[in-house]
Amino acid sequence: MAPHTHADGTVHDHEHGSHDKAHAEPKLSQQQLEQLQKSYMEMQTLDQQARHATRQLQVLDQQVAEIHEMVQNVLSLSAEKPGTKMFVPIATGVFAPAMLEKGGELLVNVGAGVVVPKSAQQVRHMLETQSSRVEAAREELTQHIDAIGKQSRAVEERLRTLVD
Repeated sequence: MAPHTHADGTVHDHEHGSHDKAHAEPKLSQQQLEQLQKSYMEMQTLDQQARHATRQLQVLDQQVAEIHEMVQNVLSLSAEKPGTKMFVPIATGVFAPAMLEKGGELLVNVGAGVVVPKSAQQVRHMLETQSSRVEAAREELTQHIDAIGKQSRAVEERLRTLVD
């Protein structure tokens, strides 16, 4: 099609009504662009918060598993008789041979380098209390992650309405 000149002096290379698709898209106002940018930044922040909280949740899950393993170790050790030979872990993959002096009695570090004797039942109770605290923190963190998800979905919906 040959170019044609309009009454106002402008020259066009296309027919009337056959505009490019880019020209057919609605333009966003400055306020809409600002809202879009703000919502996008909010989504990024929520995504970072969710990833951080998920990493924290993984740490808490690991702590719970370690505490449960410690409880099992305490129960196993409390069943042993005095004079039982065993290997005591010194570092990962490094053990020292030892002999159990008193069955059912453990030494617990209470801080500042102070170690006190505790019965296996006392240690088990102490570990179960610690596990309950970690589980409570885990539940609170799970609720926080759910709240972040709800906020994220609301922002996503807001973004959809801005671009539709």
